Amino acid sequence: MQKPAKVLEKQLINAVENLNVEAVKKLLDEGAPINAKVEHYGEESHLFGDLYRDYWHNYRFEDKQKEVQLMKKILDLFFASNQKIEGEFKGKGDNLLCFMIEHNYLLDCGKLLRLEPEINTKNIYENPLMIAVRYRKNKAVELLLKHGADVNLAADAGTPIEYAITYNLEVLPLLLENGGSVDEAFVEACRKGDEGLIKELLSKGAKIDSTNRHNQNALFFQKAYTNKNIFNMLLESGVNINHKDKNGFTPIFRVIYNKDTDYLEIFLEKGADIEAKNNADITPVHYAYNRGFQKEANLLVRFGANVNNQDNEGITPLMQSIIEGKQNAFKALLKAGADISLKDKDGDDVYSLIKSQIDKKSQKAWEELIATTKPVKIKKPTPKSTKVSTPKVAKLKYFPTTKEELLKLVEDSKVKLETIDTSKIKDMSCIFEESKRRSFKGLETWNVENVENMEDMFRRAKFFNHDISAWNTKSLKNMQGIFYECENFNQPLDKWDVSKVTNMSWAFYRCIKFNQPLDSWNVSSVTNMNDTFNGCIEFNQPLNSWNVSNVETMRAMFMDARRFNQPLDSWNTSKVKEMGHMFNGAFSFNQNIESWDTSNVEGMSSMFSEAVSFNQPLNNWNVSKVVDMECMFYGGFGGEGGKMSFNQPLDKWDVRNVKDMDRIFSNCHKFSQNIDNWQVRKDCRFSYNFTDLQGEFAGSSLTKLPKWYAQIIEEQKAQKK
Repeated sequence: MQKPAKVLEKQLINAVENLNVEAVKKLLDEGAPINAKVEHYGEESHLFGDLYRDYWHNYRFEDKQKEVQLMKKILDLFFASNQKIEGEFKGKGDNLLCFMIEHNYLLDCGKLLRLEPEINTKNIYENPLMIAVRYRKNKAVELLLKHGADVNLAADAGTPIEYAITYNLEVLPLLLENGGSVDEAFVEACRKGDEGLIKELLSKGAKIDSTNRHNQNALFFQKAYTNKNIFNMLLESGVNINHKDKNGFTPIFRVIYNKDTDYLEIFLEKGADIEAKNNADITPVHYAYNRGFQKEANLLVRFGANVNNQDNEGITPLMQSIIEGKQNAFKALLKAGADISLKDKDGDDVYSLIKSQIDKKSQKAWEELIATTKPVKIKKPTPKSTKVSTPKVAKLKYFPTTKEELLKLVEDSKVKLETIDTSKIKDMSCIFEESKRRSFKGLETWNVENVENMEDMFRRAKFFNHDISAWNTKSLKNMQGIFYECENFNQPLDKWDVSKVTNMSWAFYRCIKFNQPLDSWNVSSVTNMNDTFNGCIEFNQPLNSWNVSNVETMRAMFMDARRFNQPLDSWNTSKVKEMGHMFNGAFSFNQNIESWDTSNVEGMSSMFSEAVSFNQPLNNWNVSKVVDMECMFYGGFGGEGGKMSFNQPLDKWDVRNVKDMDRIFSNCHKFSQNIDNWQVRKDCRFSYNFTDLQGEFAGSSLTKLPKWYAQIIEEQKAQKK
């Protein structure tokens, strides 16, 4: 006899809440509605989505293994039915499809997509296509596009195109082929300051005044307007310097917000509307005074800005300075000729505002400023042509064609760097190696667009800390040791084009002050990252967007990078063979990297040695090719960094090829996991000290040695007899 629908639904809800997969399958076969709804905190939600939210969110930050086990059970519940699933499976801003993509469950993705879930969900933080793009799951991108994912669908965090430009340039052509907006891609390329990509997209038909979802054009982005080549190219192509975004702001407001005073003057010279008004009728000078940006406000006044502008409430900058209690701005505005007789829409003038907004003790001082401050006649700058001009170039006197000729010039203290034409030089290796010069003035003017080799260029240049961020490094291939032991260097390099660089080993070795963003770099050609940030004790910048898919060796990459603690879970490490010492002494690092593909790694010696904070799951790593695990989790002597935190299961590891386990867990203070099932080679190297709980496990929390290790000890004792 068929059970009533309400009974089946109630039983299904109970089975789901108890994670009883078999019961769920049976009830679905009997006709229970898979799209059942339950009440959650007063709101009706989808049964499975509710379960996903409750269980997954509860365990997400505590137990990675439990999280995955629970989610796999939930997936089984979904796949137990052939019915179509309606609506979105949403939980804390993500959904099941996002989870599967992030964790590389492509087969499950295919199964779920066949049940026709909603993949073009609106009003969500990140949609599935964005997740696939962000985590470089390009197969998942193809799968989603095949099933109708909208390549131009915006979510709260952005769009797939935005994510491609930021995290995964490799997938951009695929998105464009499937209807992605070339105009949006162009704006995002401008945001990133990628000159080559900007030109490519313009050649594909991108409109020069394209806008993003906030209706901002290219000039709203700092990396576009601070790059002379991009800025001039945009202006020459007719970009609107006075374009308004959704809130009525023009690019000049963004320049003020970024406090880019030098570029503000350039914008004004190029024709930016100094009296442009946003949706609240606020002008640039009003905006600058409101934010307390005195330097920018003074420049705008010099260019003739009206300091008496009234916003949609009738408030002038002078009134605003009273409301916010900014006395310095108040005085500056009086000097600039602010009109004290104006009234806002409520009929208040400056005197009534002083009485209502300023405490009684200070009111007299404000009123005295009105009486004693006289307007100062400001000399306005001579208007310059708005025609785009080429950057000024110092008079060149020297024209070397070889590295040797250049070296002689830079070693001559009488030769000014800005007078050297370096346009013919391809090799600048060691040019300033161990240089004692204190001033590198003029170096920023060098033309390095043909330079391929900068190996050890500033190696041990003790006083080097010059801004060379504007260099065009489009031909650069070798950066090995470029800033090796430049202990004072800390300048921005995010605009560099490193797309052809293959060797970054030792690039920032012991740059003890360096801490600049590099996430915009295209490192897709790099094969060698040995010691890249070794000894960079201050460095702690995002690198998760790097495409490291061609890197073969990462030995000591973050060794002694003591403050570094950034996510790296999006990295494709499938070609990496060497990871020895990678996080050795990285005291702060504690990020989940279990998603890394370690199937080709052979060397892991000292990989987490003295990485005292690290305690993340690694059990799913494929270590079948690893031959060297010497000191892999060695805790040192518990000195400056403190004691080791690592205590994660490793029982799934295939260590049959490992030849060296000397002190692998020595002084790994909290480690107490069961690894009895490890199959260890008989010729595997161990430490010389074979006594109970010594050698490989000395200082750990193990109370009982692994069976295979105990057997080795007995064999060693027998041999000694």
